[in-house]
Amino acid sequence: MTSLSWPHLTHLHRGIKNQRWAWPGLREILFNDLERIHKKSGHWDLVLFTGDLTQKGSSEEFKEVDEIFEQLWRHFRKLGFDPKLLAVSGNHDLVRPDPDDPFVLLFEDWEQKRIVRDTFWENPESPYREAIQHSFDNYTDWWSKQPYKAENVNPGMLPGDFAVTIEKDRSEFGIIGLNSAFLQLSDKNYQGKLALHAAQFHDAVVDDDGPEWAKNHNACLFMTHHPPKWLNPESVQQLNGEITSHGRFAIHICG
Repeated sequence: MTSLSWPHLTHLHRGIKNQRWAWPGLREILFNDLERIHKKSGHWDLVLFTGDLTQKGSSEEFKEVDEIFEQLWRHFRKLGFDPKLLAVSGNHDLVRPDPDDPFVLLFEDWEQKRIVRDTFWENPESPYREAIQHSFDNYTDWWSKQPYKAENVNPGMLPGDFAVTIEKDRSEFGIIGLNSAFLQLSDKNYQGKLALHAAQFHDAVVDDDGPEWAKNHNACLFMTHHPPKWLNPESVQQLNGEITSHGRFAIHICG
């Protein structure tokens, strides 16, 4: 039986106040923990990161993330392996717009604005979609230049959406990551209000057919930043009925 292994990392929040002086001590603890776990689990194929790499989504913070990842991958190589990175974006990986921005006000009323929702999902050139794309520009730029990411990652509908096939010992593992954070444009409480849609699932795969894509793999993994309890009721139905139904995914990994 072929196995796929990984450490799951999340919520680095690089750029948070006072983190710079705290990082060396945290790094020592993290690296010791990784080494201890590695002795039990063996080499890892992947590193799965479920969002909030930064605190405010600035380009400067993503440069600092690169510095940390360089240290992390040096440590992996010291242990004798070189895993590939897969990541989804979190709500701190976007640059939050002005709270009085008209788009922010519209998105805050997402559940009551069906015309906004329908246009957002159906029209890739809509101003709503463009506003979200722009908020994640720094994340998108960082990910496009990421030297550690897996090969042949197919981008999806929203920034952070992706699908990839990992081949190992004649087995194929499918991994999907979807952006669950795009509505979280302020520091308000969004639990039970965020969105996810089957259109993201289909758009992330090459042939626009998520269920068929899943069938063509030996096992599939699903990644989001938020757990299901952060989604609004309609999105929970999309998740359970259209995305993860029929046993398509072995595990849902979230932040």
